[in-house]
Amino acid sequence: MIRSVRHPLKIGILNLSVILTVLCLACTMAHLGEAAIGRDFSLDRLMLREHVSKALKAASLDVAAVKDGSIETSWEQHEGTEHGILWWRQRWQARTRYFVEITPVYTDPTRSRVQITWETQERPNPNYDWEPTQTGSLDRGRLRAVEIMKGVEALLPGSNPGKEGS
Repeated sequence: MIRSVRHPLKIGILNLSVILTVLCLACTMAHLGEAAIGRDFSLDRLMLREHVSKALKAASLDVAAVKDGSIETSWEQHEGTEHGILWWRQRWQARTRYFVEITPVYTDPTRSRVQITWETQERPNPNYDWEPTQTGSLDRGRLRAVEIMKGVEALLPGSNPGKEGS
């Protein structure tokens, strides 16, 4: 009669890998909800769009496209996340672009809403195609979007910023 014996080390490694996988998924899901910031302002859409364009210029971001109430910036290059282990560790290249939507607030026609979203891509080096970032540079995108929003607020000292949303 052959008896199967489970090795405790194999079971421990399997449990550890399951726990790490669940934690990684939880971190990814936590970041997915943070891909936009928004605020309400006491201005009409056209005037607010001019102030947003000035704030983007002050943040050294070039406007790539303007269509109705939306502004798209060109790609901004920056350092990405670190990948690899030990001596194979390498910092990837990253780029981010921002989308600014200016919409009317339907409950109050004298107010408009600015919402900033962003898209970040990474690659190991110029020989690879750009791929969407999983989680690493979302914090950088959010910090830069907050900086843009503060620039809009600084251009409007008399305005009454409303509540922040996501």
